[in-house]
This record gives sequence, C-alpha cells and structure tokens, in this order.
Amino acid sequence: MTVPHSPGTVADALALLARVMPLASCTDAEPLVTALGDGARDVLGVADAAVVDAGEAEEEAAALRESGLEVAVLTLEGGDVPRTLVVAGSAEVLRTAETAQLARAVAAVAAAALAQHAELGERRRSAELQGGLARAAHTLHGSLDLSTLLTRIAREAARVVEADAAVVARLTDEELAVEAVHALAPELIGWRMPAGDGVPGRALAAGETVLADDQAEFADAPPGSPWVDVGAAIAVPVHWGGRLHGVLSALWLRPAAPDQAQVDALDAFADLAGVAFANASAHTGLALSLRTDALTGCLNHAALHDGLRREVERAERATGGVLSLILLDLEQLRDADEEHGRLVADEILRRAGHALRSTTRPYDLAARYGSTEFALVTVEADEQQACEIAARAVTRLATALDDLAEPGAANATAGVAQWWPGMTAGDLVARADRALMYGRRSGRRGEVLTEADLPASFAPGRGRRRERRLPPPASTTPAWSPAADDTAEPMRARARQLALASALGVELAGLSGVDAVLETTTAALQDAFGYARAGIEEGEAARRDDLLGELLASVARDPGHEPASGHRLTVPIRRDGAPWGTLWVEREEELGDDDRRLLETVAAHAGAAVSTAARREALERACLAAARALAGAVAGGGAPQPGAVGRALTAGRRLGMQGQPLIDLALAALLEEAGGAGEAAGGPLAGAAELRRRADERWDEQGDAIPLGARVLAAVRGGEEALGGGAGTRFDPAVVAALEGTAG
Repeated sequence: MTVPHSPGTVADALALLARVMPLASCTDAEPLVTALGDGARDVLGVADAAVVDAGEAEEEAAALRESGLEVAVLTLEGGDVPRTLVVAGSAEVLRTAETAQLARAVAAVAAAALAQHAELGERRRSAELQGGLARAAHTLHGSLDLSTLLTRIAREAARVVEADAAVVARLTDEELAVEAVHALAPELIGWRMPAGDGVPGRALAAGETVLADDQAEFADAPPGSPWVDVGAAIAVPVHWGGRLHGVLSALWLRPAAPDQAQVDALDAFADLAGVAFANASAHTGLALSLRTDALTGCLNHAALHDGLRREVERAERATGGVLSLILLDLEQLRDADEEHGRLVADEILRRAGHALRSTTRPYDLAARYGSTEFALVTVEADEQQACEIAARAVTRLATALDDLAEPGAANATAGVAQWWPGMTAGDLVARADRALMYGRRSGRRGEVLTEADLPASFAPGRGRRRERRLPPPASTTPAWSPAADDTAEPMRARARQLALASALGVELAGLSGVDAVLETTTAALQDAFGYARAGIEEGEAARRDDLLGELLASVARDPGHEPASGHRLTVPIRRDGAPWGTLWVEREEELGDDDRRLLETVAAHAGAAVSTAARREALERACLAAARALAGAVAGGGAPQPGAVGRALTAGRRLGMQGQPLIDLALAALLEEAGGAGEAAGGPLAGAAELRRRADERWDEQGDAIPLGARVLAAVRGGEEALGGGAGTRFDPAVVAALEGTAG
C-alpha cells in the first residue's frame, strides 16, 4: 500500500497502456497483471489497486475494507480468464465523478492489455498445436508397418496435446483391445475391456470425442487397466474406410483440465491417424496378397524362396543352427482338372493348403511350390524331426482329400533334406527334390524319403530336372497394380485434404479480422477442397449484440446465385466452447463421413480464429475509446499533455485538426508507443495504420500529398532531428513549428 497522491489524466492512462503493452507478449500473465495493478494505483492516486482473478475479487475487497478504505471493483473483459480491477482509497477520492471516469479509462486500458495478452497466447498455442500436427503427420506417414505405426500414434498423440500418456485400443467384436501405449507399462498391451465401458466406451457409443476432466470418472477403473490413477482424458473414435475401428485416448496422470483447443487438436490428429492406419492396412494387405497363393492360403513360390534364404542365413549365423526342407507332391491329382472339372481341382488345392498349414508350427513356413507340389520349411528341426512332420502332413493330406480322389490317389510323396553348414538354399532344395523324384519314380506313394534312402545308382535323367536353382531375389518394391492404385487413391486424397486443413488453420490463425476469417474459410472450401458452394451462417446461440453480430450474416461465395442442386452438409462452429454459428458445403456428389470429419476440422480452425480475431477487435475498441477521449480532451483546449501522444495531438490541434482525423492521429501515436500492437488493414485502426505507413515518406519529395496526420507523426518520431534542422527536408516546416513548445 502506498501514500495516496493526486490523480493523473486520461493521457496518463494511455501512457500506462504503452508501458505495459510489451509485457503482453510474455507467456506468463503475472508480470502484466502486476504492472497493471501498480500502474492503476499510480494513475488514480489511490492507496492500493490490484488486478485479480474474478473469483478472488470479493476476498480482496473484504480485506481492504477491513483496513478502513473505500473499495471499487471493475470487471475486465477480453482476457484469457475473468479478472477484475480492485481499487482502494478514501471515500472522498473514489466518489468523485472525475475519479470514476478515470477509473473506467484505466479499466479499459487494463482490458485492452489483457486482451492483447490473450490474443498472443492463442496465436502461440495455435501455432504450437498446428506445428505438432504437422510433425505428427510427417512421423505417422514415415512407416507402413502396423506395429511401428501403432507405437508412433500413441507417442505423437501424447505430444500433440501435451498429455502424460496415450492408449490406442482396437475394436474387436464387443471388446476394446489395447494395441499400443505411450508412457505406460508395456504389459498393458493386450488388455481388454467391454466396448461400452469407461470413457473410451462413451466415445464409441456417441461416435464423437469425449472429454473427461473429473477424477471421479476413473474411480471405478478395473485394477490393472490403463485408466487407473488417471486424472483427465480425451478419447477420440478412430475411423477409416467409412468404419469405426477403435479409440485413441490421451491421458493425464494427475488432475488436469484439457481445453477445447486440445480436444480439437486430438480430433485432427485422430483423422491423421485414421489415414495412416488405412495406408498401412492397405500396404499390409497388399504385401500379404503378393506373398500368398490365393487358392491354398500358403506362401507362393517367390515368398518361399525369400523365406528359405532368410532361414538359411539365420542358421549360418547361429551356433549349431538346424534347418530342414520338406517337398511334397500329389502327382496323382495332376489330371483332376480334366477328370473332375475346375471346381473340384480348386477344392483339392484349398483343402491341401489348409491341411499343410495346420501341420506346421507357428514359426515354420508352408508354401505352394508347383501345380501339385508343396514345401514345408521346418525351423530348428533335424532330418528325423522333419521326417516326423512330413509323415503327419502326408496323413493329413490323405484324410482331407479322401472323398475327392480315387482310392489311394490322395497319398502324397515327400522328400526331406537337412541343411548343413556351407550349403546354399539352392543346394537344400536340390537335395529334397532328388529324394522326392526318387519316391515318385519308384511308386512309393504315402512315404517319406530322405537322401539316405536313395540308391547310389539313382540319378535324374537328362530330360528331367536335375536341380532346382533359385532365381535372383525378387524386387522388394511392390508392383502396384491398377486395382491397388484405385484403392489407395481415396486414402491419398484424404491425406491431402488433412494437410490442406492444417495449412488453412495456420493461415486463419494469422488473420486479424472476423470477416477475413469467414471469407478465407469459405474460399478455401471451394477453391482448395473442391466443394461447389460453402458458407457460414449465424447460429441461434450467437449473441445479436456481440461485436461480430453484424458480420455473421451469410458469407457464402457467389451470393447472387441460387443454391446448387445436390447434397449439403452442415456442422456447428464453436467459439470458446459455446455454439456460435454453422459451416455448410454443397456439391453434386454424395457427402460422406470423410467430408463430415474434414468439415469439423475446418470448423474447429475457424472457431479458434474467430475467437482470436474477436479479442483483437476488443483491443481495437479499447484503443479507439481511449484515443477518442484523449483527442476530445486536447480539442477542448486543455494544457499540452506529456509524451509522444500528447505532443502529436497538441500539434494537430494547433494545425486545425479535429474530429476523426484527430482521433486517427491519437490512435497512430498510441500504437507507436505500444510498440506496433494492433496493426490492421481494416476496421477502426485502418486510418491509424495508414498514417503510420505514410509517415515514412519525405516532405521534400511528396509535400502536401502526405496526409497531415502522417506529417505530424513523422515529426514526432523525428524528435530533436525535426526541431534541429530537419524542417523543409524530411519534415513539414509548419508541423515543426506547431511542435515547438510542446512537452518533450
């Protein structure tokens, strides 16, 4: 508490705004709040003044009243949180009309500074979130491996919204299964819960994002689940291919209050994740189809070569590595196509493939090797163990095919060979093939033969195959067929749209006017996203008396034309969490879920940009009101005011300026002292911005073509240079003369 002194003037209030405005760029609001309280006390000449949170105002006022002071409480609007200005002094001072008017001017200054701080904070936050989404998009699309992608999605989701942990859960029948986690115990992977339970279940049931910031919502989390000890969470359904596939959850392992910006960011990230999932799933399915024989479900010939080479290399690296190869032949079924028809032949192959796949262990390989030949690569199995596996395979083939073949025709012949150090994959195939060929030629159906069973005199004839040498490795680059391209194109288009939406969000965040936000949004939906028509309309919940009410009429492109026939989609726009208006698009083609999610993303960007622009316009209104008050005081013949603002207005009055030109000069001088805040191409600061721009022009080059207010502003900027010899060159001599005698 300080000793009261004489109150200041409106000019002092404006000088306070100029002093504190640089603090508005600080991340922390505390320095600005402290400076505003100290400045209000000095300008008003009272015992104490402080800017406090609205919820603390009564407690602060009560404490000051106990000390015998009169207290006034003024509401400050436009900041990131509700705040009030609490002023304490003697009743004689606070109850005068002059003090009340000055207190309102100081409150307007404080509100303008807090609005600027909130606006800059929103811009920083928007830039950080958009930057996080851009980084996440780059990271997610860097891998087509599903397991790697799941881990990256969990990690990037937590980073984007600054959460402590994240969970990716997949929808399987009636359950959610945890597929990946970030910053949680890896043992949680595989944990299952009923699809309708908990916060993720609510997101699934509603088909939309759920925000839970009450710890009580997690009190009943099952022991051992990822939601134990969670303080807050955002759960977002993940879609792709027009279907709901799971839930992405960002978790805070402490009490927290995630805001709407974080919800919107995770929504946008979930769209990116859905596209990445779809790309990876398509790649996995295509890769599997390229390696799999369609009829039998076994690996195809090329995949067998690739797998066998890898297993031979692994066995060579291991100490005492063991590996065997089994080749089986159903030679008696070669004529099944001609004797029984194509359908029966296909059924034989399907059954044979299923029988062999059920014979192999999870880490063995089963492949179709020829028309009626199959191969089994048995890992960590010597010749004896491989013979046992081969015997089981022969038995299962006979059982599976018995009703589709002549008696005894379903008996297969098997050749077995064991790998030894120094052998190539081709050598192993040749040895197994030699044993198989001997079994076929000797008529030993249903038997398993090894190289040891062959007589020394056996050698394949010149007209038969001697060895099966493996061809060079196939390219690892998939040969994308037209069908694959057709399937992938919608996903690529979706990825492009999401990238455009992120770029639009960045562009909107940099706009300073609400009308510019609305026009840019609708233009982008038509020009960049390809919708026939787009518009933004006022919603029922929007306040008519709001600053933006007059701007909320329809902003549709081509307003003179009748709406195009076709399909229409509408989504709400929310400003600071409350309904504000609607965004709609139209086109001839049907609009689906991808369009809806894209439009919701754009609406979230537009709502955030409108909120930021509204704060900027609140700042402009506060500056305009203060400038009008100061210009009125100077025009009324008051004494010259201190500072650059006072000098400019005194000179302007001496030169005959009045009305709006004098107000524009006050605004321009005020913005000069405030460090350039509020630069705008339109709106109430447009005139001031023009004066500041034209003030850079030289008098000896442009003369009276320079607006008078700009000439005054240039001379005030010049200071000693203008008064010490700059008249007639850079500065207008008449303006320099009008500045003489003003307070420096």
